[in-house]
Amino acid sequence: MQLLNFTLNEDLISLTYQGQEIDLHNAWELVDIRHDESRQIVELCFTQYTDRRVPHAVPERLTLLFRQVVHVFYQGHDKDYPEALIKQDQGTIDIMGFSDGDPGRMDSVAGHMPRPELPALIGILVTGSAIKIVAGTVEIVPSDAPA
Repeated sequence: MQLLNFTLNEDLISLTYQGQEIDLHNAWELVDIRHDESRQIVELCFTQYTDRRVPHAVPERLTLLFRQVVHVFYQGHDKDYPEALIKQDQGTIDIMGFSDGDPGRMDSVAGHMPRPELPALIGILVTGSAIKIVAGTVEIVPSDAPA
């Protein structure tokens, strides 16, 4: 998978876009996942937490747009995750990185750099739920319009 306009940082929770760090764990929330099979795209839509707004950060909303999508795999919340906390935590990225295309391996990443043997980008949320996307490219698309 080719990253078109950002890098995934070594901490596996933040991205660098236009010289700015986007901390997906502490300042951003995953609010929507859109999958259009006919167009072979997936959109992971994020918004900044209002109580943690980074004043210099542009934009307030962004989308990770995956193109040439081959596979999308989902995993639900951990069965032991406290039910009372799922709603507040379900959009918090715990770790994001590159992975193989195996749908049976949804709990770990293999690194922050794309390599031919790691065709998927996986996002694992603090609740244990995960999405793994095998695609040709991914880019950040900024948006200040309401989601």
